[in-house]
This record gives sequence, structure tokens and C-alpha cells, in this order.
Amino acid sequence: MLERMVLRNFKCFDALDLTCSPLTMLCGVNGMGKSSVIQALLVLRQSAASGELNRGKLVWGGELTDIGAGQDVLFEDAEENVITFELYHQAAPAALALTFRYSREADRLAADDEDLGGLAHWSGYPLRTDFQDHYEGVVAAYNREKDRPTIEQTFDALLKLAAEMDEEETRAAREGLDEESLAIFDLLTKPDLNAGDVKRIKAVAAGLLQHLKADRLRVDRWQEKEATRDAVQGAIRDFLWSDRTGLPGGYTDTEVRTRSEEVFRHVFRAYPTVPSPYYQTDAA
Repeated sequence: MLERMVLRNFKCFDALDLTCSPLTMLCGVNGMGKSSVIQALLVLRQSAASGELNRGKLVWGGELTDIGAGQDVLFEDAEENVITFELYHQAAPAALALTFRYSREADRLAADDEDLGGLAHWSGYPLRTDFQDHYEGVVAAYNREKDRPTIEQTFDALLKLAAEMDEEETRAAREGLDEESLAIFDLLTKPDLNAGDVKRIKAVAAGLLQHLKADRLRVDRWQEKEATRDAVQGAIRDFLWSDRTGLPGGYTDTEVRTRSEEVFRHVFRAYPTVPSPYYQTDAA
């Protein structure tokens, strides 16, 4: 869960330090910055989804939000041409801090290179897109008609969503997996599996992660070398294809290949080292 967000020189904020909870309500008169808080998160999300954030760029205009050019985003009275985002997640040992320097000549913002390494954590967990879609649907319904019944319905829907997200956070314990193995399990599973298949996939998720952490992921700077990246990708593929260690027989060749690629992308992002720096507990 996002616990805290800090913005500096972003739109109407010279400095904002916002503490978040499972249900956070933003209230205030027009022009106080409620939309700017949401836009900050949406800009980061659409920038990460497009791949531009990894290259040090922000996508100001996209499917999620369109807030203009660099000069429209920088705080009007900023003493320095710098915008900073800080995000604190309960499962992260440190904040994600990104600093973007604004060039008035080019009217663009570019990230400090040393900040980009922290992005792995925020793409390290498989996204719970069902929660995101639910949230966006609630907000869209509220924006269509802001009469009293709609506001009450919106509040009830947000309370329900918060309860569902709390339930999700306890799911790892119920599934008998740690948080790291649960992330792999979520990438491997599919609808309409029987109990035996689910049990097998849990074992596959835990076994695959243990297998990788025991060998391939311990190679120094493995992400930077083509040979070691290929070795990790091959180890994942071989493990999932194996009759002894791999997925149940109900998976097609295409499904196994697709899940191998998805697991590799997750491992690449979340395991620059072993133990991973992006989980609260990590028994190597």
C-alpha cells in the first residue's frame, strides 16, 4: 500500500507531504490541488507503462491523463527548475525518489540518471489491474453526476474497495506462500484450475524462485550481461517446461511460453541482487 507521497514544485504545490491510508479522501474547494495529487500518480503510471520513465522521461499527455507541457507542470514560483516525486510503499525499504530537471529552452523535463535504478520496485510486483479498474470506474461514476445520492454511493463503493484491498494483502498467508512466491504464482495461474493444479502451481512458484535465487540470480550484475540474462530466461523456461518441476498438463505451449516471458520480466525488475531489495523479508 502507498503510505506517503511527497511532491515538490508540481503544478500548484511548492511542497506537499501527503500521508495515505487504505482509504484516503481528498477534500477542498476548487483550485486547492485535489486533481493534481491524482494527476501526479497517473503521470507516473502512464510514463512507466509506456517505458518512457525508464528512459528518464515523463508522459504528460496519455490515456490516463493529459496535463499539458513541462511549463504547465512546474510550480509557477519555483526557485529551482526541478520537480520531485517521492513515493513510500509499505513493502519497500526506501522511498522511490525521482527528480526531473526542467529545460525552459526545450520545454521538457528529464530525470536524474541516478534516480532511475529505484524504478524496479514499483514495477516489481504484478499489477492488481482489477483493483485499478474498479477504482477508476468508481471515480468516473462520481464525476458524471455529483448529487448527494451519487456521493453517498461513491463513498460506499470506496469503502468496499478498501476492504477488498485489505483482503488482498492477507492473501499470501492464506495461500501458504510468502509475498515473493505469491507474485510468481499470480503470473503462472489462470482461471478454472482444479484444486490439484492450484496446489501444483504454488509448488512451482516457490520452487522456481528458490531455484533462481540459489544460482542464476547470484551472478554479479546479471541484468547487464546478455549471457547471464539469457541464462536466467533459459532457467525459467526449462523449469516451467519440465515434467518434473513445471506447470500442470492443462497449459498449452503458448501459455507456458507466455508465462515464462512474464516471469522473466518480473524477475528482471525485482531481483537486481539476492536478497531482493524490494521485499520486506527475503530468505535467500
